[in-house]
Amino acid sequence: MDNILQELKARFSNRGELLRALEAAENLSLNADDYKYFEEIGVEIPSLEGITVARNYVEKKRSEFSEASGTKARKERAISLLYMVREAFQNVYSLLVFCDTFGCSTAIYESSFSALTQIDIPQRQCMTTRRPLNLTLLSWEKKLLMSLEKTTFLRKFHSNRRLQLF
Repeated sequence: MDNILQELKARFSNRGELLRALEAAENLSLNADDYKYFEEIGVEIPSLEGITVARNYVEKKRSEFSEASGTKARKERAISLLYMVREAFQNVYSLLVFCDTFGCSTAIYESSFSALTQIDIPQRQCMTTRRPLNLTLLSWEKKLLMSLEKTTFLRKFHSNRRLQLF
């Protein structure tokens, strides 16, 4: 039990720093300490002057959007407001893009390990490494696999099989 708790603490201990850094980037925080987590993992942080200019631009666009709609509109995301002028704010925009893709990239890896634990069970220990690899790829490409026409698929693999599939 102690080993499990220790592993959980190690895995989820720095999530607070990550969440604070992601929130600071989304809000275009002017506090340099908010971005320290990104520096530790090697992400280039834009200058505070660049963040200030981008923040002023985003706030101006948000107020224009609110005035044009006549009501208090929902808060537009900074990345969508900076998209059209991304060349002017390259460093800030690349940081926001990194923040948007960071959660997706970790979720993909975590789901792949989850699929691997379902495939690599004790009953399948006699398989060569090639077969679990192929099963893992099939698990990742689940949507593509479900879109195949099953009769065509079975007919293609019908020949040269001991067990007749179709």
